[in-house]
Amino acid sequence: MTEPTVAPADAAPAPEKSAAVWEDFIDVFTQPSAVFARRREGKFGAALLILMALMTATFFATRPLIQPMFDRMFDAQTAAVARSNPNMSEEQRRSMQSSMERMTSVMLPLGAVVGTPILVLISAAVLFGTSRLAGAALSFGQAATVATYANVPRVLGGIAGAAVLAVKDANELPVLQSAPTGPVLLLARDASPLLVAVLSRFDLFTIWCTVLTGIGVAVMARTARSRGFAAAAMLWGVASLWAVLSALRAAAAMAGGGVE
Repeated sequence: MTEPTVAPADAAPAPEKSAAVWEDFIDVFTQPSAVFARRREGKFGAALLILMALMTATFFATRPLIQPMFDRMFDAQTAAVARSNPNMSEEQRRSMQSSMERMTSVMLPLGAVVGTPILVLISAAVLFGTSRLAGAALSFGQAATVATYANVPRVLGGIAGAAVLAVKDANELPVLQSAPTGPVLLLARDASPLLVAVLSRFDLFTIWCTVLTGIGVAVMARTARSRGFAAAAMLWGVASLWAVLSALRAAAAMAGGGVE
């Protein structure tokens, strides 16, 4: 009679089947801790490529709806340049406007393609530092992994912003650099760039990304959530400071007249 095969008592359990990268983009909405736990090794390349593809597709799919927002931003920039050069002739003004339109037609699609990896890598560099300050040190690969998955909600943010612009005239809003999905919707069209920048940092999707960053840092570093959220809050603060400084530069350029 054949004896049944018995596994040794000290045999290691079968490893859990790893989820596909595309599954992470679903699970990050429902069980983000599990996503960060299984990607703790810090390999983010494939996920970043998928995120870049999703963001690019979202931009081109929603461009007809968000184009009026870009047109308004372009008009504000053109007016600011014209005010800074009061001696500019009408011919020079038209030439400048034509040049800026050509440049914008190239830069907007290019920004849609390369903007996501730039955002993720800069965020990862800052998070690499803030995680250490918070006592939850990450490797750069881990920081980039957190930054990649934490920015997945921005795909939904782009769609939501386009939906807002489908029913709201961009000329009723202040000058914006991204589709509106938060408190900026309450502002008048002549609101200062500084106020726009500050309220934009309290956008629903920005806060969502920050919360995911905190969870990711805590899971990756195997530390308390409080340390993870401290690192995420510092990253949010650095980004907010940059937005405020950029807004102050914009306000200085617009000095001397209102937005046309």
